[in-house]
Amino acid sequence: MPPALPGSVGVFTSLARARRSGLADTARAAEAASFRTLWLADVRGDTASLTEVTTATTELVAATAVLSIWDLAAADLARTWNDPHGRMMLGVGVSHPSMAPAGRYRNPLALLENYLEILEQSSPQPIPCVVGANGPKMLELAGRRAAGAITQLVTPERTARQRAWLGPTAFLATEVKVVTTGDAADRRRLGRANLANYLSLPGYQKNLRAMGFDDRDFADGGSDRLVDALVAGPDPDQITERMTQQRDAGADHLALHVLSDSDAAPVSLWTGLALELPVVTDTPAATDPN
Repeated sequence: MPPALPGSVGVFTSLARARRSGLADTARAAEAASFRTLWLADVRGDTASLTEVTTATTELVAATAVLSIWDLAAADLARTWNDPHGRMMLGVGVSHPSMAPAGRYRNPLALLENYLEILEQSSPQPIPCVVGANGPKMLELAGRRAAGAITQLVTPERTARQRAWLGPTAFLATEVKVVTTGDAADRRRLGRANLANYLSLPGYQKNLRAMGFDDRDFADGGSDRLVDALVAGPDPDQITERMTQQRDAGADHLALHVLSDSDAAPVSLWTGLALELPVVTDTPAATDPN
């Protein structure tokens, strides 16, 4: 069975939003727009959703972004992993201390390495796996023990450093937040609404501080400087420029996170983005994360 081929561009949404749009319909819309991978966030251990995506499509890769080790034990994941079409990819991470059982979040590097070891030992077939990582130690682990990494909330300058920490040959997927409608004020409004989920989390704050941001940038949902650095658009040229910058910095794959006011997956915006920017899509011949 061939390994997953995630291509150079995918789309990113939460599983809850995809289900509100109809998971199969969401997957088919992503594939029809020629995106190669559908990244599903907040899967809460529901890896069966990946099987639903690949069953509804012919070439689309389904990936978690990312599954928390606290939501599904490694042995259980290995036992229930069902990839009949050879187009599933596991993104896995340690999440945040507030999401772990009390007293269990100690030495996240060791926790994740142990999880990967159990997964490897328990699975009857190799599971294509990338690590949700942003810092140097976790990226080094991702390059050493997995196929690579998926990163989030990073500037192109940070991506260049992450590529160095990960290594030159491991697969690097980078989430890129974009707004495709309205004006700069809409981009900042939608950007702040999305960033509010992250700015209170110490791990993301630490990573953003390493990029030169500080407390002033974290207040009131995020400063203009922070939002502008992390959210591109709505002008197509601005989106293209951000994508080019991330690729030049070392990203193999861009997971486009299209922000909108809808509580469902923004499938019509994906279609519009692909029509306006045909450069964002690619053909099945693409990077092998294995």
